Amino acid sequence: MRQITRSVLANYEKVKLTTVKSTPPSKSEKSKKRKLAKGKQRAGEIIIEEPVIEYVEVESVDDREANKASSKGTTTAHFIKFMYELLDIIDIDESLKGSYLVIDNCTIHKSHPLIRKIEGRRYRVIYLPPYSSELNAIENFWAIVKRKMKRENPMTEETLFQRIADACNNVRVSDLRGFCSHLKRHITYCRDKIHF
Repeated sequence: MRQITRSVLANYEKVKLTTVKSTPPSKSEKSKKRKLAKGKQRAGEIIIEEPVIEYVEVESVDDREANKASSKGTTTAHFIKFMYELLDIIDIDESLKGSYLVIDNCTIHKSHPLIRKIEGRRYRVIYLPPYSSELNAIENFWAIVKRKMKRENPMTEETLFQRIADACNNVRVSDLRGFCSHLKRHITYCRDKIHF
């Protein structure tokens, strides 16, 4: 029996595409912030119920903590919020129920409460092997965005955010189709144990 595979990128006709808008962080915000309990634990207790990105003000810190740069990357809370929004979109298509969600092995993607929530909505989770960019279509997307950014002249901080948004919005639909074709080809290589 042949398994039917689908990709969110391949179903772009069914989803209303929106433009990316980005705004730089306010320079007037001088308060120090830190993530709640390293993201994972608090994600299970608080954020899973309402997908909100939550930070706590740091009122008193020791000298070592004060000298550290504040964490600025994507957190478990960001990923949970993204997954809730994604699940709401793919829930619209009943034929996708029971599908697999293929996720890379990043630590923030392994929140046990989130995985239980995904499985509770009748989806299954599969993790990619460590560093498998050929099997991750978003890697191709970011490669194109980075190329578009490198072609431009040096930029100021004010224009950086707008240029990133423009680069994302200018990725062509044919590129998205190409990502999916590339991904399908490499998954076939893996299945057939062909080195690529």
